Order: sequence, then C-alpha cells, then structure tokens
Amino acid sequence: MASVQQQDFERVLKILEFKILSSALKPRERLIERELMETYRISRGTVRKIIKELAVKNLINHVSNRGAVVAEPTPKEVEDIYHARLLLESYAIDFVVANMNSTRLQRIEACEDAFERAVTAGDLRGMLNHNREFHRAIFQTCGNAIISEMIDQLRNRSRIWHNYMSSSVQNREKSIKEHRAMIHCLHKEDGAGLKSVNEEHLTTGYKNYKGQLVAL
Repeated sequence: MASVQQQDFERVLKILEFKILSSALKPRERLIERELMETYRISRGTVRKIIKELAVKNLINHVSNRGAVVAEPTPKEVEDIYHARLLLESYAIDFVVANMNSTRLQRIEACEDAFERAVTAGDLRGMLNHNREFHRAIFQTCGNAIISEMIDQLRNRSRIWHNYMSSSVQNREKSIKEHRAMIHCLHKEDGAGLKSVNEEHLTTGYKNYKGQLVAL
C-alpha cells in the first residue's frame, strides 16, 4: 500500500497538472511552495517532489528570482514542436499499423468511447485524460518506448490540444470525427490514411494555439 506521502504526491500532482493543462493556472504564473503546502496540506518535501515532476513533464520552468512558473512556449517553440511531432508520429505510424491487433484496437476504441462520454458530459478533466490515453494507446503500439514517450512529452510541452479543445464545442466535435477516422484507418490497416488524418488533427490544433500565442 502506498504511503500517505506518496498518496499526497500523486493526488496533488494530478490536481496541478490538470490546472495547468486546463489553463486554470496561467502561463508565467508562479507556484509558491508555502502556498501549495497550506492549500493542499502537504509537506515541503512533497511540494518540491511535485515541482520537480512538473518540470520533467515540461509543464513548469524555473526562472531566476521567481522560482517555479507555469511554462509558456513561444510561437517558435510551438512551431518546432509541431514539426517534431509530425516527423515522429508519421514515422511511428508505420509500426503502429504493423503491430496492431484486435486487443490493442479494442483498447483504443475504449479510450475514444470514454473521451466522447466526457465531451457529452462537458467534463474537461475527463476530456484531457481520455484524449491523452487515446493517443498513448495508439503510439505505444509502435513498439518503441522511447519514441512513444517523446511523443507524449511533446504533447505536454506544446499543450496544443487542450487549448484547441477548450476553445469551442465545434472543435470537440471535430476531434471526435478525426479520432473516429483514425480508428477506421487502423481497422483498414491504412497507414497512409492514418498519417493524413493525424496530420490534419495536429495541424488544426497547431494553428489554433499559435494564433492564441500571437494574439497575446
């Protein structure tokens, strides 16, 4: 059984990760140790462990004279991450299709069903979690743990999807349509089609998020 300290770590890490990904905590906003200790009733050691983990996930940066602040990628960084994701995900898709089987496909479909239920319920936390699991389930199938981990880290670093998703109901519906198209391609073992749909999925979110950054 996990210790109370470990339970506190996992609980508060999930809360802060969601707040960052949902923009409840804004870019450049400080995470102050004392406030986190008092708000969540956790030890300084647990706070520091959480901050370290958020930094590993590229969700916060350490800034001189300010401490830990919520990360904000520049438009150039977003562009670089977008092209890196296109390259990595397109490469991985060939192996995803080759390694796909009925059990893995059922897991992907279950993730999408859960995502759609969250959309219907207006549950942003559920949307974030189940969308992440949907894409993880696809790219973990490539059989290369390093590539799938890099793809996941790039998603956190850019935060393209959640900004796109939270902006309108139409964007959520478009994501569902594109997810279903990805699943259809997997059923048909259509790697080229999956690459095309995935590129559209990435590009829409990229343009939306880049536009938000430029407007700041």
